[in-house]
Amino acid sequence: MLPEIVKYIRVDLEMLTKLKNDFEQLCIKSKNEIPGIIEITALAGMLHSFYGGVENIFEHIAKNVDNEIPEGPFWHQSLLEQMTLQNNSRPPLVSKELESVLHLYMNFRHVFRHAYAIELKWKKMESLVVAFPMNFSLFKAEIELFLSFIEKS
Repeated sequence: MLPEIVKYIRVDLEMLTKLKNDFEQLCIKSKNEIPGIIEITALAGMLHSFYGGVENIFEHIAKNVDNEIPEGPFWHQSLLEQMTLQNNSRPPLVSKELESVLHLYMNFRHVFRHAYAIELKWKKMESLVVAFPMNFSLFKAEIELFLSFIEKS
């Protein structure tokens, strides 16, 4: 099962890399210019997709490596926390520092799912957008370390 999980994670990482590459210029532009509603909506969709991809990877690992997927109304938060913990099958997947960053994206995704595009506020998402390329790189680096561990096992 472990080679199969590596395959799924690599596919998700490819999709996330494409997301980062497709939106990186708009993220950079947003450092100096306040985006209009169309750009804000696109960037909000990017943030939503980013954390969705992150969570897909976490779910693959929880199900196939940890053999334990959190349940209940706060399962998203519990899943993120689970990925910071070492267990008998693996080392921690993400650092506590990265957990704090990813928590912000998770919270934004919740807002995005329940808001109309016209309700999105640039000031509330600006820091996530501007830091997205760097935060993606941090996430990818930590996932690559985990994949190296799995491939050596």
